[in-house]
Amino acid sequence: MISMKKEGGYSNEVEIEESPYPYGLELRLEQDQLDKLSITEPPEVGTTMMIKAQAMVKAVMMKKDDGRKELCVRLQITDMELGKTERNNDMAKSLYGSD
Repeated sequence: MISMKKEGGYSNEVEIEESPYPYGLELRLEQDQLDKLSITEPPEVGTTMMIKAQAMVKAVMMKKDDGRKELCVRLQITDMELGKTERNNDMAKSLYGSD
């Protein structure tokens, strides 16, 4: 597994706590999707889950900036499975600290 955490520091100008992960990596599952995934009880916040997904490429963009190529690929998840992981990590505490 490869961590998707952003590299480098965060701006001190922003007063709200910034996620260490880039925009777009968060999934929002509503009741219809939870029903399809057979999630009947809400998992505890901070529970680590495994996602197996199939995605379709929606767009590919490339631009040159100061001689450097930057590639962006947009993916639309079309099918997925969700399950518990073997390890028990409390991600909420590691991200936001303890109460």
